[in-house]
Amino acid sequence: MQIGDGVLGDKDVRENLGRDWVELPAEICLEDSGLGVEPLIHAIYPDLQSNLNNREWLMERSILCTKNAEVDKVNLQVTELFGGEGVNLLSFDRVGEDEHPHLYAQEFLNELCPSVMPPHRLWLKLVIMNNKK
Repeated sequence: MQIGDGVLGDKDVRENLGRDWVELPAEICLEDSGLGVEPLIHAIYPDLQSNLNNREWLMERSILCTKNAEVDKVNLQVTELFGGEGVNLLSFDRVGEDEHPHLYAQEFLNELCPSVMPPHRLWLKLVIMNNKK
């Protein structure tokens, strides 16, 4: 992988790791504390409760994940930080009327999560935002 002019990072690191690796600058990395993604969430969204109504503050932050399953986990953890009660919404989990109604197990269908659709179980919280900031 060549990023920019292929000169990103230290030359010794590039030669030792190979051309398909990228060394991330230390200032954008967190040490693995064994606590999962929680320290990352708190580093990206410090003092989230007092900034929920600050749209600019929220738009300046994001956590990127390589897989939709990881995105769902991070979204769930961030949503848990919001105050208030949550609600579980379930998709319609039945195969259409055809000659093979039991061709797919319901559990299998519920686990599918194409990128264009929400997951079978979607947990949401109502967060009221105002336009003060």
